[in-house]
Amino acid sequence: MSGFYRSFDDWELGLVKDALAHASINDIQTNAAALHNVPPAILYHVLSNLRILRDPTILGLIRSRPSLSTWPKDVPPPGLLVLLFDESQEVRQWARSLISLCTEVPIAEEHFVSGHELAMQTVFYLLTNTRREALTANRSMPAVLAVEKTSELLQAMSFVSDPRELWIGYTQVLRLAPNQVLLKSFSGVDCRRIVVEHLHDVGPRKFLLFLFQLQAV
Repeated sequence: MSGFYRSFDDWELGLVKDALAHASINDIQTNAAALHNVPPAILYHVLSNLRILRDPTILGLIRSRPSLSTWPKDVPPPGLLVLLFDESQEVRQWARSLISLCTEVPIAEEHFVSGHELAMQTVFYLLTNTRREALTANRSMPAVLAVEKTSELLQAMSFVSDPRELWIGYTQVLRLAPNQVLLKSFSGVDCRRIVVEHLHDVGPRKFLLFLFQLQAV
């Protein structure tokens, strides 16, 4: 199953790269001006599949923060949730600006797809520094595949380490998460537990945690 999904994701990545080439974007490093003309559908496709997003070539495109004339304003693609924690402040702000346009807040449970769950698990890892062994405590195939994808994403991308920035990003995630998801456990970790475990924190994060509690009620 793991090999099948890897092959499928690679095929989908190839489609995206072919579409970029068709749009005359062959070298992201030297053709920065053309990035402002990336068709929104291609960018949306990139942000909808985290396997595509973590490709080095595609990451170069994202870090250029291409401008968008049109963009779906209902449900944010999963990649935007992950980019809320990118090491680049400009990329984080770019992701926030796109998410701020979304009209479905919180996201309806039926629209919160597996990609969003994978993004949520990545966020949990960043906030708790959960070990891989803990995440794989549930040895079911979906859980193992999710952990593999999370690990690969963490290795491919660079994330902010400032705790305050991590919690600011988590605020946005909580605002979007369906109420049912706030109660759901992802490999033994859930939104409420993360907040409760940090209630003893002091400083700027204390106020942020207060806001998290209000949103989770």
